[in-house]
Amino acid sequence: MINKFYKTIHIKYSRFFEFIFFLRYLLLIFLISISIFLITPIFFNYERKAESIKLHLLNNYNFEIRSYGEIKYNIFPLPNLEIINVQMNLKTSDADLNVKKIKIYPNILNIYNYKNFSSRKINLREANVELQASDFKFLFKELFQKENKLSFLNLKIKIVDEKTPVLNLDNIKFAN
Repeated sequence: MINKFYKTIHIKYSRFFEFIFFLRYLLLIFLISISIFLITPIFFNYERKAESIKLHLLNNYNFEIRSYGEIKYNIFPLPNLEIINVQMNLKTSDADLNVKKIKIYPNILNIYNYKNFSSRKINLREANVELQASDFKFLFKELFQKENKLSFLNLKIKIVDEKTPVLNLDNIKFAN
């Protein structure tokens, strides 16, 4: 009886099962290729590609990087480049930004292409800004009204007027 039932299932649904088992291999090949595509950039030397990243930040966000600590590539939660201990200033202002971490989320197709590097968004974590009272309006216009996606986590702004502190703003979270 069991033999007869077994034969009936395999005769009627054999094409369907063959198709499902074939899809299993295609799915496995697809997952392996995607994981290799995302994991391979871990082994790149990003010190050579730093100039194109700096140029991208200068052209799209007006950030001129003076010094940085290290550049790493992270896969999770989304592929991103992480730059640690960055000192930079705005291209058209005297305001200095000291940022502990910058996370740049590149477009998926630009993970390997650094000649035409572009990004979807940038996160700046634990940034400190000290600026003159007259430059605050310029900073607001320059940073907070950008078309490109930019977010700050734990931003500290210190506004001074001729070396006299006027206002301290701490723990600002902003995203445009």
